[in-house]
Amino acid sequence: RRYFHAVTTGVPADHFLSFSKGGLHSILKHYSSLGVGVGDSQYTARFVTPFTNASEYDLCSQQRKMAREKLELSHTINMRKMHILPGFIAQLLTVYLGDLSNVNKVKTYVEHWKRHGYIVCMEGLLSTIGKELGMIQDCFGMITEMSKVGIKAEIVNELVHKDASFTPVAGSENISGVSVTMQPESIMVRVYMKENIFKYYSFLHSAKVEIIPILFQVGVDIQQYASNTMQNVKSAKVAGYNLEGKESSLSDPHMLSTVNRYSFQILNRQCHRVFPNASSSAEFSSMNAMGPINPITVHNLCTPLYHLIDSASEEKKKVELSVFHYATNISQQCGAGSLIFCKSGKDRTGMQVTFRQSCLLDEKSFAEMNVGSSLSNLRGIMRLHGTRIFICEKNIGTPKYAFNSLQLQFMPDVFKPPVAAIAGVLKGGAVFRGEGMVES
Repeated sequence: RRYFHAVTTGVPADHFLSFSKGGLHSILKHYSSLGVGVGDSQYTARFVTPFTNASEYDLCSQQRKMAREKLELSHTINMRKMHILPGFIAQLLTVYLGDLSNVNKVKTYVEHWKRHGYIVCMEGLLSTIGKELGMIQDCFGMITEMSKVGIKAEIVNELVHKDASFTPVAGSENISGVSVTMQPESIMVRVYMKENIFKYYSFLHSAKVEIIPILFQVGVDIQQYASNTMQNVKSAKVAGYNLEGKESSLSDPHMLSTVNRYSFQILNRQCHRVFPNASSSAEFSSMNAMGPINPITVHNLCTPLYHLIDSASEEKKKVELSVFHYATNISQQCGAGSLIFCKSGKDRTGMQVTFRQSCLLDEKSFAEMNVGSSLSNLRGIMRLHGTRIFICEKNIGTPKYAFNSLQLQFMPDVFKPPVAAIAGVLKGGAVFRGEGMVES
């Protein structure tokens, strides 16, 4: 018997603050660039040093402006982190705890988890344009920031002394509560198991397992097509979406390559740790995941994904869903968990998770995924009558996916739901004005 386990959710991003300046990753890059040439101590020194000439006054004015901008960005960065981090940790922990209930997986991989960490492979279906670009940058920025400090999870007995941050979990038969503490070397998440359950987790007693998130991102809709074809979008209306405003100027088709290459490096390093071969070495522990990929160090398990990512040019317009297939397959061989999301976790997420489920049900290999009608029929049945459409109904009040016929033309065939299950062009009757749109 084969088990398919994935958690579906909305993107871990700061939906409260504006994306007019981009997301966390973009803001962090801009913040770092402000320190080039002028250090923090020099900013302070210029405030107290008397001016002797006009050029010095101009330099001080420039430094004050940069200092003010840096201070504002520092506040924005901290606010975004504060908004994203709780949900981000909750999503990672949910995936991890879900896998702990899979007895066969635990038996196979628990020692690897304790030694090398537990990978959470995220599959993002956002487009690199407008607000969704900012959301990708938020998620990716949090991943890179967390890699500097690390997140560790520990299973403890509910009877032990509880941290000050302990928060009870109401209604759970297994978990008494959770605490999150900031330690010098990592963020420590403790899960307090009820005493009658804790004894079944003896294999994890006193173990602090590092949780390592990675993100593979593929845009699958008409907005991604717009991002690929319009390098600098200032004002556009695409398939009924009104993209006017500050956030419409955000467009970066190269972001997909940046995210996927970074995550490939982390996944490749994990493969060397779990399945060492002749090319494996201790150098991977200090590897710069943001740097170029060295083909000599690519693990044989990662070779198909490497060729796919390496051959994808920056301007490539073809949607490569096979990135997800190879990334998921490789990561699961390392004992990883799976998390799938789009903006709200209902429409594109529903298409991806039903696609993967249909492949498992039909026992299809990746090469056979688009061959024959049985697979398409399975997808259609699940999308029309399965749980995903009820998620849409709970979210927007109607059992429909938020796609229209024009949007479907730009989506991969395997992502197209039955016509009877789409919301149409609009919610209220105004064609292409963006009024009352059902958002995906």
